[in-house]
Order: sequence, then C-alpha cells, then structure tokens
Amino acid sequence: MYDLATDKTSIQLIREFHDAHRIIVALCHGVAALVNVELADGTPLLHGKRVTGFSDEEEDQAYANNIAPPNMPFHLQQALDKASGGKYEKADEAWASHVISNPKLLLGQNPASAHDLAVEVLKVITQKK
Repeated sequence: MYDLATDKTSIQLIREFHDAHRIIVALCHGVAALVNVELADGTPLLHGKRVTGFSDEEEDQAYANNIAPPNMPFHLQQALDKASGGKYEKADEAWASHVISNPKLLLGQNPASAHDLAVEVLKVITQKK
C-alpha cells in the first residue's frame, strides 16, 4: 500500500480526479496514496485540509501483534500531518471509527471507519448539484 505514495501513475490519477472535481475517498493505509499528490501550482493536495488515516498508535499495536509487517518506509500519521500542514486528526481511542469529510475528499482512519465512511460517501454522491 505504501508504494502508492510514490507511484507516478497513482499520483497522476488522483490529481486528475481532483482537477475534474471528482470525489476522492481513502481508508486506513490507503490514504498513503494522497501524501505526495501535488496540485498544478505545486501545493500538496492535502495542504490545509483536515486529514486522517492509520494512526501511529494503531501502527505500533499492529506491529506488536504481528498484524503489520515491520519496517514500513514512513509513519502515515506523521506524513499526513506534514502534508496537511498540521491538520491530522484521529479518534480519541485507537481502532475507533473516525471519518473526515472535506468537500470531495473523504477519509477514514482505520478499518472500523469503513461503514461510517461509506455513509459519508453516500451523502456526498446523493446531494443535489
């Protein structure tokens, strides 16, 4: 999943979605695909936006329980916080649902956020234009 953070095709597709005013949705580690996406003026896609994704605490627990492989190339929470300009948010407790709905950018923190994220996606796609 972390390879998407540096995959040129993935980055280009996400930027094209943004430029076309399409909805971008990411959950858990999938949010890593957004970390290095830049707009035409060089501004990070996530700059100034509230963001969430798998937290450092959840990552540590996943390592400790042999759920996640060791030696991930970067800490997602830290990368998201940097790309957003300090706007990373997480649930009060690890593994609890946490969803952020920016216009056209919908993010979920972890697998427990999947249902709530789907509800937000449905709200956005069913809004009248």
